[in-house]
Amino acid sequence: MTTTLVPGIVLVAILGLWIWPSAALVWVGLAGFGAGASMVVALSLIPLRSAVGVDSGPLSSMVQNVGYAGVTIGLLLVGWAKQATASSVVVVAVVLGLAVIQALMGLLVGRVRRG
Repeated sequence: MTTTLVPGIVLVAILGLWIWPSAALVWVGLAGFGAGASMVVALSLIPLRSAVGVDSGPLSSMVQNVGYAGVTIGLLLVGWAKQATASSVVVVAVVLGLAVIQALMGLLVGRVRRG
């Protein structure tokens, strides 16, 4: 449940910012909360989904390295796209797309495992 609720918070914040921009402070605060909660959920899933405790360390290391590298490259690409188009539409579209992908991945990793 939490794995899909958190990206839902970000989706609501981005859509709220688009529909009611005069309340930007509320929407940006909600988006920040959603982003922080996403990090907590992601880091909590590592030991929960590890078969045995010893697997958590290497898995955590790999996930964090890939995640931070992806964020770094992603931010550069979105920044370049914003400069090239002179519009924030690209940034909003990327954030919305990532929130949808995160919600779909949350459905997969948050399901009850059998076996």
